[in-house]
Amino acid sequence: ADTEDDSRRLEYRRTALLRQVQVNTGVVFEHRGMLLNAAACYRSGATADPSHPRAFKLLGSAMFALGELQLAKAALTQAASLGGSSPSGETLCDLGVTLQALGELTK
Repeated sequence: ADTEDDSRRLEYRRTALLRQVQVNTGVVFEHRGMLLNAAACYRSGATADPSHPRAFKLLGSAMFALGELQLAKAALTQAASLGGSSPSGETLCDLGVTLQALGELTK
């Protein structure tokens, strides 16, 4: 049982580290103006840890900037749902802007 617990903890740490590396690499790419590369890293981070809202938020924002509004909506909706009862204001703002751009938000 201890070996199994240790194995689970190690896998959890590996997943968290992989997500963090991918997301941070994406941030570096984004700051350098390499948005396609950034989006690929954010997608990898979200895949590595599908329970982490920040990876989805950053992916959604990158997709919006690339003009991929449906993909942005999907990622930002996922980020908001992962935020539980209080998703980040930044996520909700980006989702609102995306919905407005899609014509899905009425005034």
